[in-house]
Order: sequence, then structure tokens, then C-alpha cells
Amino acid sequence: MKDVFLRIGKINTGEGFDFIPAPQIYNYRNKITLHSAKIAGEICFGYIGSDGKNLIKVENCAIAKKELNDLLSKCYAEGDKFEKAAPDDVLTLRFSPNDGAARWMSGEKPRTGLMTEKTIIGDIAVPAESFFQINLESANLLFAKIAKLIGGIRPGNVLDLYCGSGIFALIAAMSGAGKATGIERDAFAVESAKLNARRLGIMSASFTAAPVEKAADKILRSCDLNETLLILDPPRIGINEVLLRTILRHKPKNMIYISCSPGTMARDLKT
Repeated sequence: MKDVFLRIGKINTGEGFDFIPAPQIYNYRNKITLHSAKIAGEICFGYIGSDGKNLIKVENCAIAKKELNDLLSKCYAEGDKFEKAAPDDVLTLRFSPNDGAARWMSGEKPRTGLMTEKTIIGDIAVPAESFFQINLESANLLFAKIAKLIGGIRPGNVLDLYCGSGIFALIAAMSGAGKATGIERDAFAVESAKLNARRLGIMSASFTAAPVEKAADKILRSCDLNETLLILDPPRIGINEVLLRTILRHKPKNMIYISCSPGTMARDLKT
């Protein structure tokens, strides 16, 4: 992390940076996606190798939840059910304590539309095919840290971009923010965010399905920037140029950037 931030972002992570280790380094992932292929006449599932072509067969993934590995073993035992799988088909395995382990192949729909994740603020409904934090133990540490930060700032307005199922906007609303607005392109995730707000009894959070670049500019133009906290949780590719220019133009007083890719985060912060 220190090397990436210094090399890409020219950011020295000396004083003032707090690195928190994950509670567990094995069997933590609640979702994995495996490619399928026939090897020696047998259907196999695995990850694509570093050459970008060959499949590395996986029978037990060391970082996946035990329940996912148990389900993967069942998939191998039922190999004939996957005989028609195309070489580029993907097997998705996802687990939550409430719903158990689920599987689906490319072109299929999961047996459950919504899955429930247990978080520090309560149960959060997430569309099975939408993104949520894959390491829930670490995620709850992150949620607690963000709640503490927001409680210290107590912003009048929070804008949560790439909000998914609304977890950060909901945390903000429960931690002293005047109001929270979540923006997300995925309409199914936005519906689950609204459901989560209703279930938790939160009236000060609202959610809109829209491209974040357009919505952010419109909202930032109409709010008190000195009272605004911007929360960013972009996909692995980071923030695009349009949104970066919007943020630099409006300059909200506070910003929290969450990322699963230190490299793109360092790149964006350098801007």
C-alpha cells in the first residue's frame, strides 16, 4: 500500500495514515466467480491464469467461505448438469448467513433475488447479482470507522456516489448527518437501498437511480458545499475524468474515498 501510494500517487503515507489489518486472511470471501472449461473431458471451474487464457482448476478456494467451497464440491459432483457450459461461461457462488450459499451460471438468474447481509447497522438487503463488500468482517470495521468520522463532522448534507444498496448513506443518516443522498446507476440496487431505509426507519436518506457523473454535478451546484460530505465508492476502475473534474470544480468541504484498488485510488487522489 505504501509503495503504491508513493509510486503512483506521489503520496507519502508516513504520519497520519492508519493501516488496519483484516480480521482473517482465509475463508473470508462471500462471493467468487469461476470460469468453466472442459479439461481431459471433465467439466472444471477455476480462475483465468496470468496469461489471460488458461484456466487454473480450483476445487477449494482458500479465501472463499467454507459454505462456498462446500457448494463448489457439489457442483463438481453434479458435473453432468454443466455439460452444456460454454468455455467463457461463469459460475457465480455467493453466501450470506441469512440465505445460505447460492449458485448460478451465466445467463441464469439466482434462486433468490435479494440476499441479506448482516452489518453493524442491521440487516441490509442486496440484490444477489449486485455488488456488496465481499469481506464482511473487514467491511464492518470500515463501516464503524466511517460512522465515527461522520459523527465527528456532522455534515448537513452527505452525497453518496456509487451508493449500491445504500450502506454508506444509511450509516451517514444514523451518525448525525442532516440528510443523505445516494446515487447509483444500478436500479435494482437503488430499490434495495430504499427498502433498507424503510426497514431501518430512516427518513433522512433518499436514493436515485442515475449516472453519478450527471447527478453529482446537479446536486453539488445546489447545495452548501461547506456543509457537504462527499462519499465515493467507485468500481475497480476508479473515478472517471468527468466526475473528477466535477469534484475539483465544486470542492466539497469533506470527502471519504473507499476503494478496492489502491492503484486507481492513488491515481485519482493525485489528480
